[in-house]
Amino acid sequence: MKKFLFLAVCLAVMTSAINAQSEGWKGVKATYNNFELEDFDAISSFSIGYVQGFKILESLPVFVEGGVNAIYTTGDIEEDLKYTSIAAEIPVNIGYKFNINDDISLFPYLGVTARYNITGEAEADGFSEDADKFQYGWQVGLTANYANYNLGVSYGADLNEIYEDTKTTSIKISVGYNF
Repeated sequence: MKKFLFLAVCLAVMTSAINAQSEGWKGVKATYNNFELEDFDAISSFSIGYVQGFKILESLPVFVEGGVNAIYTTGDIEEDLKYTSIAAEIPVNIGYKFNINDDISLFPYLGVTARYNITGEAEADGFSEDADKFQYGWQVGLTANYANYNLGVSYGADLNEIYEDTKTTSIKISVGYNF
């Protein structure tokens, strides 16, 4: 029930943003993610995705940014433990866009994420444990825009466990193009 409520809130925010003013952006992003499982070594993931920002206040440059990402993760969690997954993620952020000049802007944001692990398991010496299918969490970040290009960095953490007694945190670096 909590998972359904969380998804409903994310969709409501995105829907209200779609009905807001048309000023905003649409784009694509590629992201490198330094993904850490609690008490284990870090592993890497890569994602590609679509993002769209909508202005929600007429008098201030406050935006809701939503999107969808396809994520591939693989790596050795520790010497004899390998983790792989394919996931779909929906981030929803709210932030303030600071326009420095006509070409340069900064967009600090805070948001929530919902991730569905399509496949995901940890394997060690014939032992295999499937990841929880649904993850939800939070993130904070900053995107720097120059003309149609952008570079972003964010930090986030899951609020529920991917495995028993195991949560994740991540630092993401992204590059993108707005059209």
